[in-house]
Amino acid sequence: RNIAEAIAEFVCRLLPELAGHDGVVRALEPSVGIGRLIVPLGPPHCFVADPRFREIRWTAIELSAVSARMFAAMRPDVELYNTSIEQWMAEHSPRYQGTINLILANPPYGQRGEYARRDKHPDSANEKKAYVYVMLRCLSLLVPGGVAVLLIPAGFLTGSKYRKLRERLLRGYHLEVAFRLPSESSAGQDVFPGAGNIVDVLVWRARGGELGAVDPGDEFILDGHYFDEFPNHVLGTVKVYGG
Repeated sequence: RNIAEAIAEFVCRLLPELAGHDGVVRALEPSVGIGRLIVPLGPPHCFVADPRFREIRWTAIELSAVSARMFAAMRPDVELYNTSIEQWMAEHSPRYQGTINLILANPPYGQRGEYARRDKHPDSANEKKAYVYVMLRCLSLLVPGGVAVLLIPAGFLTGSKYRKLRERLLRGYHLEVAFRLPSESSAGQDVFPGAGNIVDVLVWRARGGELGAVDPGDEFILDGHYFDEFPNHVLGTVKVYGG
């Protein structure tokens, strides 16, 4: 809850600049669950006194029928699809391409499994990790200047394993900021119960085109050194076990 509220506070300040000419922010949550990321962005938590912003119109996707029913009961105003993200992308992504101002997502961290066959888009057809698939496909829906806030496993920004993926994304999107979340609260409780992961919050902004090569100013991100450059963005104390 604290993390969702902190993200909402950050996003709330961006809403006037993200709104279209009609004052509407068109937003997507591709793994909504029961709405933990969406709820704090509604009244009374998020109040925007700016004439450029009128409202957020949400599109949400949820695979679990139980979670989808619970969320629909709480937020009947949201356009909700009870299906897999792959099925939704295969059926609806052409209509949403280049129309989304804001994405909020805490995607699944495991393998895509049987659902991978439902979306054969060449950009991600062979991607096995669910969170990588969600990141690739959802970011492509953003309008130029649109923002995506994603909670993903810490490994993506660190080391050499995902260098090619970082290069691919950095050419089309600017990483505005990232934070590494603590795995435990000050009371020793898991921040994400049962997840067993260290999680990063990434804020991407769509460039509105693709660079021919990674911007020289982003080379440190490409090389996996983001948190070396910004150690104060690690929100906790790193513990080394063994040895």
